Order: sequence, then structure tokens, then C-alpha cells
Amino acid sequence: MPDNCKFEKKVSGWEISALVFSFLFSLFAVVISYLAYTASKNHNQLSLKPLLAIELDYHPSKDFSGLILNNLGNGLAIVECYDVKVDGKSVPHYKYGGMKTAIALLGIDENWLSFRPLRKNDIYQVNSSTPFLAVASSDYHLQFTKLTEKLDRLEVYLAYKSLYNNKSTATYPPNLHTSFDAVCEAQSKVKVL
Repeated sequence: MPDNCKFEKKVSGWEISALVFSFLFSLFAVVISYLAYTASKNHNQLSLKPLLAIELDYHPSKDFSGLILNNLGNGLAIVECYDVKVDGKSVPHYKYGGMKTAIALLGIDENWLSFRPLRKNDIYQVNSSTPFLAVASSDYHLQFTKLTEKLDRLEVYLAYKSLYNNKSTATYPPNLHTSFDAVCEAQSKVKVL
């Protein structure tokens, strides 16, 4: 072709419309993909959410009765912080996370109890039941009755999170109202000996 020939192609209105439509359709597909990803992520987080409950339970046939920490949810629970109170006052956290101190302050004979300390970063499995203040005696009924008579003076606050860092709390008695941050703030003020 000679240099003096210019090739000009006119772009028709249909071609411009097709380009604009293709761009908008691609943008729409990206937005829908992002919304689907977000919905899937939220669903996964909720489907793996732990639900800890501190319950007073009587099960002599299962070799434990007392305060039981149950994970009733569908995900692992990771303890972040806790606070144990007797008569409304936080107890010092010795190496047993305040439970041994609480037992002494409640006047409970330690010889017929078994207890598990509360600790930061403890992990509770799905559908697990962990006795953390339980009767360990051959006379379950009598010792369980003695324990329940003292427990009205005890309060336990437990702040935990899921693998997705969703935060929640469990309390004993269950009707106590608190927040995750309030439990962690209270623990930070308690003496650790």
C-alpha cells in the first residue's frame, strides 16, 4: 500500500454498545463474585462458632458432678481471659486460675473435689464437657448437695474466641451479663501470685 493511503475505520454505534455492555457485564460479574465470597466467608465463620456454657450438672454415672464447661457450638473455643469472684470480689489467681482460692474462700473441703484451672489459651473441643469444679467422692449425692449450697456465692466469667476471632462470654450463674472486654479488664486488675 502506498504511504499516502490512509486506512480509517469507523466504529459503529453497535460496536461501542457491545464494548460498553461487555465492560459492564464484567464489572457486574466481579461484584457478584465478591458478594458470594463475602457471604461464604460469613457462613463459614458462623458455622464454626463455639458456644461455651458453664452448667451445674449431676451425673454420678459419668464419674463427675459439679460445674461443667460445655462447648455446645460447632467450633473450637479458645480462652482469652477469665475472672473468678466470691461474694462479688475477684479472687487472686494463683497457679490454679483462681479456682483453688475460690474453693478455700467458699469453705469447701478440697479433699472431695477435683478442679481444673482456668488458663489463657486453653482450647475446648466441639461437643466437649470439661468438669472444672467437680465432686470426686464416693458419696456423690451428699457432696454434690454440699457443693450446690456454697455455689450461690461463686461467679465465674469466661471470655473466649473462635478460630475466626469472634468473641463471646460464658458465665456462672448463666444469667450474669458482661462483655468480652469487661472480663479481660477485670482479669488484668486481679493479682497473680
